[in-house]
Amino acid sequence: MNVTISLDAILNFLHSFSLTADNKKWIADHLYEEAKLEEKKDSVICPAEEKIIARAMYGHRQIQEGECRDSEEVFKMLEEKYELEAV
Repeated sequence: MNVTISLDAILNFLHSFSLTADNKKWIADHLYEEAKLEEKKDSVICPAEEKIIARAMYGHRQIQEGECRDSEEVFKMLEEKYELEAV
């Protein structure tokens, strides 16, 4: 059963108890730790994403260092390579 409740309602519910400062800190600490674990789990990058990011960074570095070739240069290089191999 899914129930939707506002965060204000949860906070009001907690305020209805006689909680000490230590109790409130305990609740806060546990909620904070759970939130950190969830954020860490959500931010995990899979190996395929790592490869894509690495290639993008490599390409970006090539652009910055002026090591890029336009499409005409690439096609010319390919033609030369395959003409030499075919002979």
